Amino acid sequence: MQAAHLEKRAERYLKLSRLAKETLSNLEGGNQMDKKDLFEGFDYEKMMEEQKQYEAEVKERWGNTEAYKESMTKTSKYTREDWERINEIQMKNLKDLCDLYRAKVSHDDPRVQEVVDSSRKFISDNFYECSLEALSGLGRMYVADNRFAAYYEKFAPGLASYYNNAIQYYCINKATP
Repeated sequence: MQAAHLEKRAERYLKLSRLAKETLSNLEGGNQMDKKDLFEGFDYEKMMEEQKQYEAEVKERWGNTEAYKESMTKTSKYTREDWERINEIQMKNLKDLCDLYRAKVSHDDPRVQEVVDSSRKFISDNFYECSLEALSGLGRMYVADNRFAAYYEKFAPGLASYYNNAIQYYCINKATP
């Protein structure tokens, strides 16, 4: 039974590895991936498993906040199709960010700031009302928490810091009249 479980996990990691290589090629301007191919590695069951894995940490850190309560209310109603839609939007924002970063566009450029604004709206629409304070905290977490930093760094070395800088610039400039 353990061997079968390990084989299943190995197949999943091989599939995700192929997807990561295709995504990287796509982000670097190589072969264009179909939307269908983009979701080939989207594993709804694994995502649900990972949510459960981090549930206690999330609840401990943010469980008493309105944002947490709002997010729990919204996401409890989501179907697999909703999560796939959310993943598609998130990947488009990430691709746009990567394209700008690779083109060496400054974090304060209006195009980069549009991506940050789009990401903020994405969070507000799908999870919780994303205040400037919350967004700034997310940006800092993207570089301070190794798990988040690793996620962004796999797309492009330095991307986590670039994104944080863009977010901090956005928050400062939106806060000042």
